[in-house]
Amino acid sequence: MNEYLALDIGIVGPGQRSSEQEVSFCANASAALAFSHDLIRGLIGPGVDASHSLERTHIDSVHHTARLLHLYLMTSSPAYLTQYESRKGKK
Repeated sequence: MNEYLALDIGIVGPGQRSSEQEVSFCANASAALAFSHDLIRGLIGPGVDASHSLERTHIDSVHHTARLLHLYLMTSSPAYLTQYESRKGKK
């Protein structure tokens, strides 16, 4: 595995280019990094105002996040497809 994409909320805040109506992006993948994995990593998720019990987002943000995730999974060259195809050819 050489890619790690986390799906989580993207907190909207001062100094950040994020919105409750859009997908938020980040390079955080602390779970993978904690185990010293050398990965291409990223984090996407709906822009959310606040966290810890009173999260607020817009339905457009959820829709855009789902669409981006779908497009990512359907691309022709994610790492998991490349690995799957190489294993499939060795059988």
